[in-house]
Amino acid sequence: MNVTNRFWVSLIFSLPMLIEMILKPFGWMLPGGELTMFALTTIVMIIAGGPFIKTATAAFKKTSFKHGHPSCHWHINGLHL
Repeated sequence: MNVTNRFWVSLIFSLPMLIEMILKPFGWMLPGGELTMFALTTIVMIIAGGPFIKTATAAFKKTSFKHGHPSCHWHINGLHL
């Protein structure tokens, strides 16, 4: 899915949340309340954040967090930890 399609799909799933956010002070809520908001938010995060999640997962698989490995050394104010 390209960037444009992800944008439009995310926008469509975000509109009900935006409408509820605007109308909630007037007593209007979506059916299902918080569960509906959770489901819509999850869909938006998976679709819009999909490329980031894939990249982050690949980076973590390539990185070793074993003690003593060069990728695990920290430098803070010139101190080698």
